Amino acid sequence: MAPKITAVLIAKNEAKLIGRCIRSLGPVDEIVVYDTGSTDDTVGVAERAGAKVFRGEIVEPFHFAEARNLATAKAQNPWILSIDADEVLRAGSLSKIRAALKIQGEETAWRVGFINRSATGTLSIPILKIKLFMKDAWTWKYRVHERLTPLLAGKIGDMDKVVIDHMPEPDKGRRHGQNIKLLELCVKENPEYTKAFKHLGLELMLDKRPAEAIPYFCYYIDNTDDDRFKKSRAMDHAGNCLETLGQLDDALEMFERSAKVAPERRDPLYHAAIALIKACRLDEAVTWIKRMIVVPFETRPNLPYDLPALWRSEPQRMLRFCEDQIRIAQSALEARKKV
Repeated sequence: MAPKITAVLIAKNEAKLIGRCIRSLGPVDEIVVYDTGSTDDTVGVAERAGAKVFRGEIVEPFHFAEARNLATAKAQNPWILSIDADEVLRAGSLSKIRAALKIQGEETAWRVGFINRSATGTLSIPILKIKLFMKDAWTWKYRVHERLTPLLAGKIGDMDKVVIDHMPEPDKGRRHGQNIKLLELCVKENPEYTKAFKHLGLELMLDKRPAEAIPYFCYYIDNTDDDRFKKSRAMDHAGNCLETLGQLDDALEMFERSAKVAPERRDPLYHAAIALIKACRLDEAVTWIKRMIVVPFETRPNLPYDLPALWRSEPQRMLRFCEDQIRIAQSALEARKKV
């Protein structure tokens, strides 16, 4: 007999989405919703859908890890499926989870497939993410962009046939900046958590504060133990911020660093070319574009955050497209000169 599972959610003002999430869980053994101060009908929707709802105290400033740990403590079963209100467990996944747990060995946690869906329906490249864990073997840590941390030794298994789809509201992308204060607290409380520095840089960049974002990206780049692809991605962000501030040569140096750290990626070369096109340094842009198109398709890392369009076209087609963009920029420059 497979161990029993509790699906655990923390939620605030998720009345529009939480019912969809709970329905996707099917006949899971228990559903716990820990409400963190909703002013809409989140509690009512969750209760009517069959969840056990607990109302937590309103905490300011908020602490996501503490809320998740309090929610997990309410579960009655040994295995926890952590899911958010804007996520959906794909049909058939629960039976696969039960089958895996029935024959499990030393695993105390499992990674499952995780796919981001944009408002337009675009899918990200699937990643594996820990979403299933033993209640007594793991705990949540960090105020925001919280992460699971092991309390007991054990293996982490993979269930790549189990899939959770992240399906946020269309306006979620317009709400960047809401976690800046929490991230500022997080980097002070846990300077060893380098990912928080990257996330703070991202939030500041999206909030159109590039000068403030750059030091956080640089701290992450210099101190992270993440893989080189993620480090390269942060260098891209820092380069884009420098370009926005008019520091083009510094931006190009950063894109060059990014390309050297992860030569399998085309993105840093593309970002450099676009920055040069915008600055009407067109001959230099062509050089970067030519470097980009000779990066072998066979070495593509297939990362969820890289631009798929850079890998869709044949090299010559892509070169012609980029040359067209250069001609358009050149024509625009000449038109401005005539005014």
